[in-house]
Amino acid sequence: MSLRERQLALSNCSVVLRMGLHEVLVFLGEEQAGQVRFRALGSANSDEPPVYRLQDMQLNDALMNHSANIGQEAISLFAAYTGARVITPKR
Repeated sequence: MSLRERQLALSNCSVVLRMGLHEVLVFLGEEQAGQVRFRALGSANSDEPPVYRLQDMQLNDALMNHSANIGQEAISLFAAYTGARVITPKR
């Protein structure tokens, strides 16, 4: 696995999270099974670390029960790869 990818073992399967441009793609085997998208806040030309907001998460039905785990790992991968701080919606 490269720095752009992370494997995540779930209770009934394993998925691969892979960095996109402003998203983390979720693969179940060779097929894309979802995505977690982020929206940039502020200017990229600042001296401060970039800030992104979690925009949305779309997963196929087979992965919906694992959305919390996948979301948490996708945010972690995105933040580590981009050096950004990610703001998540309050529940």
